[in-house]
Amino acid sequence: MGTEKILSLIDNVIEILKEKRCIELDELANCANIEPSELKHLIKLLEKEGIVKIKYRLTKTQIILNVKTEEEKDAVPVDISKIKISETSKKNQ
Repeated sequence: MGTEKILSLIDNVIEILKEKRCIELDELANCANIEPSELKHLIKLLEKEGIVKIKYRLTKTQIILNVKTEEEKDAVPVDISKIKISETSKKNQ
């Protein structure tokens, strides 16, 4: 299996996930025309990179595309160490 084939498989899997957002492993393997055992290795790589989440159910494995909503993308991170607590709040703790 050459690098081009691996990249095209990963691209194909990601495109399917973009359409479905959440899909069972066996269905994803069928859609991507790949053996489930081979797909598991690719999914593990994508999970390590934070691209997908894997949910293990009793009888099935779900693959979920890990994408941020537009609101999350636009959100400005807040450094909580710079937030001052008022004297009243400190007394109540």
